[in-house]
Amino acid sequence: MPGWIIEYFLEEYSEAETEQILQGFMQKESGVTVRCNLNLQNPSGNPDLAVPEIIESLERQQVKVQPGKWFPYALHLSGFERVDSMEAFARGRLQVQDESSMLVGAVSGIKPGQEVLDVCAAPGGKSLHAADLLAGTGVIFSCDLSETKVHLIQENMERAGVDHCELYRQNARILRKDWIDSVDVLIADLPCSGLGVIGRKKDIKYKMTVEKEAELVALQREILKNAVRYVKPGGTLLYSTCTIHKAENEENVRWLSEQYPELEVELQKQIFPGEEGNDGFFVARMKKGKKHE
Repeated sequence: MPGWIIEYFLEEYSEAETEQILQGFMQKESGVTVRCNLNLQNPSGNPDLAVPEIIESLERQQVKVQPGKWFPYALHLSGFERVDSMEAFARGRLQVQDESSMLVGAVSGIKPGQEVLDVCAAPGGKSLHAADLLAGTGVIFSCDLSETKVHLIQENMERAGVDHCELYRQNARILRKDWIDSVDVLIADLPCSGLGVIGRKKDIKYKMTVEKEAELVALQREILKNAVRYVKPGGTLLYSTCTIHKAENEENVRWLSEQYPELEVELQKQIFPGEEGNDGFFVARMKKGKKHE
């Protein structure tokens, strides 16, 4: 592990916590975690039957299925060659997603009929979770920077049969004035250093630098300034990253609170690498009140 990363962790966490983080990176779990869609592509129309039906389909194909650690709609799968060979995946009934990432949808408070904006959505996992929570109502706007990324979101949406999603190629750093005060829930899962997923993406520790990490903090704040403006008064801003570096997480939330007093921080959660077998992850939920004069 590069020395600067160790120093970062030791500045922010105790020696015991740092050791726990490093051990978390070394945990090796075969297989993949998926989120079951409860409403999307559900032939019975009964959300309570969705998970048992999906498990039955997987076991027919000799996939080994274990329940998730945190959510009843999460499954850990092993003993297969390709996810896209699974009938349940091909039919849009499940999506590959770590349980730590599912936290965004789980704490979002999304209700049927709402408008949801996902500003950095590719490959679309969190947008799909939002679409499932909307249960065929409302609308979700999913955006990303390139045509390639937007196409990836589109492929996942089409597979899951989502017909209430609008896709945009949009640079999140550029403010769209027609979106100001327009959405009930905004998902800002932003580009980050990835210091929470080194166990799964080993190259991060060689590609990331102190300078790049500082640039990412600046980028995150640039995007968050726009994100705040898109949320209706009374709406919710969800900010998440797959890092465990406080400059990108808690310090950004504190900066938001200072810059935008109308934001009330309702929840902050940091997941450490290896915690219940999950990636390192951070999520914060903020409620937007009326602007202070």
